[in-house]
Amino acid sequence: MRKVILILAMVLLSSLSFAVAENESVAVDQNATENVVAEEPQVTEETSQAAEAQPVAGNITEAGAPEPQLISEAPETNGTTADTLIDVNQTIEKEAGVTPDHTIRYGLKRAMERISELLTFSKSAKAKMGLAHARERLAEVQMMISQKKLDAAEKAVKAHEQELDRVKGDIAGLGDENETQAFENDITQQSAEVTGIKARLKSKVLSKLSDEQRTRISELITSLKTKNAEVKTKIKEKRDQIRGLKAEEQKTRGEVKQIKQEAKQNTTEVKQEIKEIVKEAKDNKKDVKENKTAEEDANETSESIAANETQETED
Repeated sequence: MRKVILILAMVLLSSLSFAVAENESVAVDQNATENVVAEEPQVTEETSQAAEAQPVAGNITEAGAPEPQLISEAPETNGTTADTLIDVNQTIEKEAGVTPDHTIRYGLKRAMERISELLTFSKSAKAKMGLAHARERLAEVQMMISQKKLDAAEKAVKAHEQELDRVKGDIAGLGDENETQAFENDITQQSAEVTGIKARLKSKVLSKLSDEQRTRISELITSLKTKNAEVKTKIKEKRDQIRGLKAEEQKTRGEVKQIKQEAKQNTTEVKQEIKEIVKEAKDNKKDVKENKTAEEDANETSESIAANETQETED
């Protein structure tokens, strides 16, 4: 029943997210249309005559008419302009998706992620999903820092910390050394990316910020580094634990093998001892039989001698 409710909630949130995105898109289109209409120049008779009298730059064709000029399209910036604090590429933009500066849509995105995590029951799978969400939060942080939206960046950093706190709890479910190593590689890569944020800060843009803004940016980067280091330590502890259990298991197997060998040896010795006892018993039985036969022969001899003596006396 709980699983059904979570699935229904996830469907509802998806619908709401789509509706919000559609409304925002419509609002943007309307604003853009209004701006275009507002900025459209008024054409009067005087301006029309002035335009006709004004020579047009460009090559002149054989007919004497000016050749129309081609207007080149502005190149794509990929989230990078001279005013951005750090350069971000299309990969980071795509990975970030909806950013914290879009409050409603971002809240819906986070809620859907939590539902997905709740529907995942394996701790190992939960940890993997949480690490992926943390990587997405890191991309959001970079997008917000790039645009100097520090409040939204702080929101993404807090969400990043929450994701990694849950990952720390789920690391206990990792049971394979190779899987643990993959997690360690992932968090190491994220740590390197965090370190790279500071190196990518544009000094010219940074110098235009206030001391408070520069301090906030530094604290955000430090928070990311600290939490990543905590998770990395937890993963290493789990890896060492798995290695220790493996070594203990191998040791136990060796001890069991040794015990079996000792038991086999003891069994062989016991069998040999039993065999010797049986042989000794047979030998004793044989001696007893021989002694009995000798005693009987002796008795018969004695009786025979006595009978002879009696006979001689009578004679």
